[in-house]
Amino acid sequence: MDDRLRVFVCSLAGLGGFGLLGAAFGALAGAVFRASGRAAGGVVGLAVARALEEARGRPLSDVATGAVVGGADGAVFLGVVGAVVGAGVGALGEGHTFLLVGVAEAAGLLTAGAVFFGCLAYGLVRAGVRVLGVIFAAATLGGVVGFLTGGGMGLFYGGVGGALLGSVGGAVVGRRK
Repeated sequence: MDDRLRVFVCSLAGLGGFGLLGAAFGALAGAVFRASGRAAGGVVGLAVARALEEARGRPLSDVATGAVVGGADGAVFLGVVGAVVGAGVGALGEGHTFLLVGVAEAAGLLTAGAVFFGCLAYGLVRAGVRVLGVIFAAATLGGVVGFLTGGGMGLFYGGVGGALLGSVGGAVVGRRK
């Protein structure tokens, strides 16, 4: 493959992959932020929300506005970062294009971790800190069961699964009180 074409294709792949990741994370963060009564957004996100409202002929709800603004801003920011990373990887040569997949996987795992811990913190704040014991007990029980059934990796998956189930259970228990 021609060097210029490889740089372009890698840049385009980084733009698309990272842009989608930024749009998903930004939309979730923007919706949660707006639902809590606060407003944020950059020039691009606010312009997209205004254009969407004009096209619809009526305003968006607060949560939908937050999702649109956050999604647009996240797509632009991480899309530009991905295009630069992709161009850099493409410039390294044909034997290095696998690095783009590794960087995208790392960014995806980082985003998934941010979403997980953000949702966990949001659930704790909504339900109250008194349910922390429920989450801790569920994570510990999940880790023990996971270790007994699957060894070391079972411990990890069981602990994370238990923490997720404990968060949901804790949120239900916290709402009743």
